[in-house]
Amino acid sequence: MIPSSTLVPFSLEDFNPLVEAAKKDNHMVLYPSHILKNNDNDIIGYASVCSAPVVMVWSDSKKMTALQSVRVLHEVEDKLKLMGIKQYLMPCAKISPYFKYMPKLGFSELGESVWHIKNLNH
Repeated sequence: MIPSSTLVPFSLEDFNPLVEAAKKDNHMVLYPSHILKNNDNDIIGYASVCSAPVVMVWSDSKKMTALQSVRVLHEVEDKLKLMGIKQYLMPCAKISPYFKYMPKLGFSELGESVWHIKNLNH
């Protein structure tokens, strides 16, 4: 029999126990909106459902200079700051000409992941 689990809304009291549990399993915690608990009320996971500020950018590599792209990024960051956002996620493909500049732009690498997309049928 598969043990049951429950997805419940995240609260600040859950943060430290969640980080500790995730760290033991070699994972980090980013923008939790819900935590997953088992029958013993142990934290066994989390979900970030529409709570992570994510910025997606495409800059035409032939029609824009690097300086123009950096200026656009600063404009985006100004808009984020006006919204009260203090941190955001931004994927960057390894083949992007900007990949090697991400650390110089102030980004920290979170590790390698492959993004997936799924259409939800209504």
